[in-house]
Amino acid sequence: MRRSRQEFCIQSDCDTLVLGDDIDELLDCIRANRSFTLSGGEREIVSMPEAAMRARSIDHPHISMAVESRFDEYPNASSLRYVRGSSGFAGFAKGAFDLAQLKEFHETIKRWFPDRYKEWGTEQIASNFAISNSPGGIVLPFPKYANYVPDDDTSTSSFLHFIGTYRYDNDFLANAGKRVIAELRAPRP
Repeated sequence: MRRSRQEFCIQSDCDTLVLGDDIDELLDCIRANRSFTLSGGEREIVSMPEAAMRARSIDHPHISMAVESRFDEYPNASSLRYVRGSSGFAGFAKGAFDLAQLKEFHETIKRWFPDRYKEWGTEQIASNFAISNSPGGIVLPFPKYANYVPDDDTSTSSFLHFIGTYRYDNDFLANAGKRVIAELRAPRP
């Protein structure tokens, strides 16, 4: 995230695929210097108190639920925003957020959960916080940009992130990757 002080930065996990040429929303974000995230289940950025209320309605032991459920206790929560996005694909606009604010966010989480602070998922919470509080930050439209879930219709998806749970499901990622490579290798008129 430090690099985003000087340039637009994209964080992309290695288990992602661009499936088509129609990625206009992504290109528009880069051109307009607008932060973005992939939907992690929610499709809108809300106030931190609203995010806390939503998290408390989900009975799950993951660190993200624990942290998010306390967002209404965060200093100045009503003026801050949050979305449960996916840091598997996220864009950080140049100069869009204050690193001191992000450091304070980390310190608050550490105080709230000293024994759980380093669990997998806290980096995603920080990414979501940074993007949500960047001017004009957005959630890329779903299902055009999505996390792959086997029963979801991906026929209109231009971008997929294959989270670990489903990365090897029915060899979808491997087969889709082979198709994308073949398309890239095909001679162009």
